[in-house]
Amino acid sequence: MVGVYRLIARAARSDAPVIVMGRVRYRQGVSGAGDHDFSPREKKPFVAVNCSGLTDTLLEAELFGHTKGAFTGAAGERSGLFEAADGGTIFLDELASTSAGFQASLCACCSPAK
Repeated sequence: MVGVYRLIARAARSDAPVIVMGRVRYRQGVSGAGDHDFSPREKKPFVAVNCSGLTDTLLEAELFGHTKGAFTGAAGERSGLFEAADGGTIFLDELASTSAGFQASLCACCSPAK
């Protein structure tokens, strides 16, 4: 377990996106929070999102926000969770439950600009 904490502390010093994978009940959320707590982002927001059970469309609206009328029930403009986590950490739990297409889109938006 000490090795896991050392790895978390090492990843926390980096500005690179970190992917934490493991079997169910391996407490990836603890790793995500630890990465945040030991990083220069610790005073910024930590936003955890459970992606399971959300459709790709709803998850996209939650993460990126939406404008009034963007979809049925969108009564007003709303900022997304990426904006809420600006400068901090966003932890996407159960991301594997989303479609491959959504995951590819998310990777594209999270990749550093070239």
